[in-house]
Amino acid sequence: MNKRTYDIRRISSLIFGIAVAVVVLIALFRSDTFDNSYKDSITAFSDGWRDQNGIIHYVEDVRVGDYGGSFSLSKQLPNNLNDDDCLCFESINVNLKVFIDGKERYSFNSKENISGMGYGIAFHQVGLGSVDNNRVVTIYFDPLFEGLVKGGVWEVFISPPQNYVKLKVSNSLAGVVISIIIILYGLIMIIVSMCIYDSRNLPFDITALGVFACVIGIWLLEDTKTLQLLTGAIYTCRVLNRFMVFLAGFPLICFFNSLTALKRLIYHVLGFSITAASIGFLLIARYFFKVDMLLTFTNVLIIYLVVIAVIVSIIFLDNAIYCRTNGIVRQLRYVFAGNIILLCCALMDFFAFVYGILHVESYGTFVLYGTLLFFIIMLTQFLRWWTRDQESIRRDRFVNKVMQYAISSDSSDKSIKAILSLLGKELGAGRVTIFEDQNNGKYHGAYDWYEKGRDPGAVDLLYLPYHGLIEDIYRIFNERNDKLIVENTEDCKLENFELFKILNANNVKNMVARGLKVNDRILGILVMLDIPKAKFSEASGIVDMTSYFISQFILRRDEEKRLKAYFYNDNLSGAYNRRAYREFIGEKLDISSPFGYLLCKIKGIDDANDAHGYDSGDKMIIEVSSYLMDVFGKTNVYRITGTQFAAFGFESDELFFNNDVDRFKKLIENSGINVAVGAVYCMYGTKDFSMVINKANELMNDN
Repeated sequence: MNKRTYDIRRISSLIFGIAVAVVVLIALFRSDTFDNSYKDSITAFSDGWRDQNGIIHYVEDVRVGDYGGSFSLSKQLPNNLNDDDCLCFESINVNLKVFIDGKERYSFNSKENISGMGYGIAFHQVGLGSVDNNRVVTIYFDPLFEGLVKGGVWEVFISPPQNYVKLKVSNSLAGVVISIIIILYGLIMIIVSMCIYDSRNLPFDITALGVFACVIGIWLLEDTKTLQLLTGAIYTCRVLNRFMVFLAGFPLICFFNSLTALKRLIYHVLGFSITAASIGFLLIARYFFKVDMLLTFTNVLIIYLVVIAVIVSIIFLDNAIYCRTNGIVRQLRYVFAGNIILLCCALMDFFAFVYGILHVESYGTFVLYGTLLFFIIMLTQFLRWWTRDQESIRRDRFVNKVMQYAISSDSSDKSIKAILSLLGKELGAGRVTIFEDQNNGKYHGAYDWYEKGRDPGAVDLLYLPYHGLIEDIYRIFNERNDKLIVENTEDCKLENFELFKILNANNVKNMVARGLKVNDRILGILVMLDIPKAKFSEASGIVDMTSYFISQFILRRDEEKRLKAYFYNDNLSGAYNRRAYREFIGEKLDISSPFGYLLCKIKGIDDANDAHGYDSGDKMIIEVSSYLMDVFGKTNVYRITGTQFAAFGFESDELFFNNDVDRFKKLIENSGINVAVGAVYCMYGTKDFSMVINKANELMNDN
């Protein structure tokens, strides 16, 4: 993806996100979301209640334990009741009846269930009407069982039932939203774990974390009492309130154990055992010894949480000892931070419950926010791992592509160019260049890829002076593991002003440079320019991985050149040999285009060898070859026999070719060497190159 495409997608996504936010805000602020006018129809009715002794009470202050058994509270209704009004209130641990002027209007008898003999919170809505204006309402209370002291009623209102529900939900909205977020987080973690083929590569057990989130989220949601208020499922909510918290310990231990180096099975067994033992004790005490959970729950929960805390502490201590002994580094600071937050919030809830600071039946007011922070920390770590893992996957895919080029390409030059193109396109870079030492005091851009629309002739970027720049880059390489990273061009202004001038003059925003090093010898420098910020970190990693392959390709290229020089060059004359000549005319020569062909044969070489030695003949061969290469170019001259050369000219006009032939003949004439020359120019190419050879031979033999 090029930079322009990347920017278009990013801008369109931003515009779409803004549009969605605007729609949501309009829906929130231009509707009844924040309309509190419904509260005008709600009348607080908790004060001014008289007991059977005529003493006036605030209803929340009265408990069945204060009277040692049954009692009643009475109060006169207002004179402005509507037909859709109800007497709305909450009760805990009591059975009750409601009378209007002595006539029973409503009754509630709590049923025995798995959580106990009927204790717990219940919401009540007693229908009223205008006929009940100024009448006296009386609530009779009966304790569920002897010795129960915390039963009572609180938060009494006169209101239409739907407005009462809305009021209670809005009062608990923060807790409800956070609980639902935690549950959704858990579900997402479970779904992700099911979609991942090999979970062993995960940073921790996300299934256990997801189950823990779901369990604790459901418990916290029930603790807000909104679930019961909306569904009316009194006893289901009571069971959830008592048992869900015990089901959270086992997956929590499994999660913490998955963070360790050993992941010992014994901790899983301990977690399962303590959970099963706690629930089993509550049920045995409940059904075999008839002990209500109201009397056992708090004590068992405290013991359970203490044991879980001890097991978790042992897990981390065991892991710390093992890692220190074996030199293993495990970054668990974020886990400790989350644990401390969660533990502090749990302690705050415990003291608030014991000392009655908050709502009498709320166990998780502070834990709610502590749990949210804990899961935010875990989510952050998971996303960091996921990002690193995706970068690793992309790097692996990139390396696989590089390997494919290495296997499939028949030329190292082609492989290097293809890798640069792949680097630039994959990372959205503006330019990717490989600089190599030219042994003339400068580094030259031997390979260069640039995005469409960029100036290909930026000389300053293709030639780098050794003195004052390359030697400074080498120094930085030695200090920084053969890498130079410039996230912002201005950052290198003080450290390397020469580099800053080059980058700034060419409007380069950032750069990653890597030394192409083999056996402590730098073969060149790989430079990537103008990388999108979103991919800068990834680019740094990919450059590290691909630099090795590029270095190997450069070595292979140099070896190919040496082999080619050995197989295709004539050692004496410096021209190409007969093998190269045959390959050229058989595979590479375009006989459909204009070209010139020259044959040259040295005469009298045997006489020179006999008279002056073989060195004399060798000098003649070398001298004729040098004249041919001067005129026709080194890559166009071939020694095809001991005394015979062939040369090609690719001028577009016969006159130019003939001028080259004449210039060669003049050089030969001045040297005193006797040669025979035959030259043919094919203005329109030829259909049969052998005819050209025969014609050149004929002309040469005539000389």
